[in-house]
Amino acid sequence: RDIVEATGEYVWECDSEARYVYLSDKVIEIFGWSPQEMLGRKPSEFMPPGEREAVAGRVRALIELSGSFRGLEHRSVTRSGRVIWQLVNSVAIHDEHGRIVGYRGTGRDITARKQAEVEREQLGQQVREAQRLQALGTFAGGVAHEFNNLLAVILGHSALARRDPSLADATRGHIE
Repeated sequence: RDIVEATGEYVWECDSEARYVYLSDKVIEIFGWSPQEMLGRKPSEFMPPGEREAVAGRVRALIELSGSFRGLEHRSVTRSGRVIWQLVNSVAIHDEHGRIVGYRGTGRDITARKQAEVEREQLGQQVREAQRLQALGTFAGGVAHEFNNLLAVILGHSALARRDPSLADATRGHIE
């Protein structure tokens, strides 16, 4: 119990109907409910709408593949209504005939990690946008430089043409 509590994870066990039959005291810290308040309820009852269906599909697929699941990340709702992210692992519990009669596992609050991932992605997007703007600025500077080179040639030839004494006044006006 001390080792589990020290890891920051809660321990859970569900029956074949996916109802909690055991929860460690760590759920108080994570969810705000006591283990007794959560017993007999399904983990899906603590998920926000829309999350239940997605998680149920992933859990079914993982259980069919290996009989258990590891590294399942999903959102849950605490007693206060705050949405958290958790990481859940489980193994199947078999009876003496090898039939699955439930699951037990651990859960961990990974909200801080998920928020850091979102912030890192946002920063990455800001860096990519800054790089695009920098590339655009470099391109615009190059275009301006090339245009300036063309203008210098035009202005130089115009200045030489205006000095020609045989130039008609109307032509000189157009050059200016």
